[in-house]
Amino acid sequence: MNTLRREAAGWHGFNTDGYGLAAAVREELGRDLAGAHVILLGAGGAARGAAVECLRAGCASLTIANRTPESLARLVAELAPVGAGRALRGFAPGHPPRDLPAGALVINATSAGLNASDLAPIDLAALPDVAALYDMVYSTPRTALVAQAQALGVPAASGLGMLVHQGAKALEIWSGVPAARTAPTMRAAAAAALGRP
Repeated sequence: MNTLRREAAGWHGFNTDGYGLAAAVREELGRDLAGAHVILLGAGGAARGAAVECLRAGCASLTIANRTPESLARLVAELAPVGAGRALRGFAPGHPPRDLPAGALVINATSAGLNASDLAPIDLAALPDVAALYDMVYSTPRTALVAQAQALGVPAASGLGMLVHQGAKALEIWSGVPAARTAPTMRAAAAAALGRP
């Protein structure tokens, strides 16, 4: 949960990250999670929220890359009931399976990129014909992974849109004002705070 609302019977919890991710991917990359082959990088909290949203939205397949085998196996097992028969598996970032689907949407849910010296968490060139990259890191518009995507001619976006849309959804939960109405103002404020055009 990242959003709490007080109700007569007590507190009600929500997670707006999935909404934020789906809205940002649609807005910035022109893609929907429904029907997409998704390669998700990471197995932590951010990855968990993204994975659930991808599966609930009806992605065609979800392949998760993570460097810690135990965390990866645990997440894949926990997601199996949500996957409802969809192709769901994992791999180590340095050893992508040969049969990964071409044209996948790659989503970075790792912390790689938070520091300017961070290396990309995976070599995009080792993946078959990546369609687009969404990097959840929003502190910089050009992480090493985004830079690699751009060098390969792959459409890419940073996580600022996800931050904005999940915040707008939280405000909707608290106030009833539609997220679509407040998101543009929130984006302008976030961009100004981060010194971006």
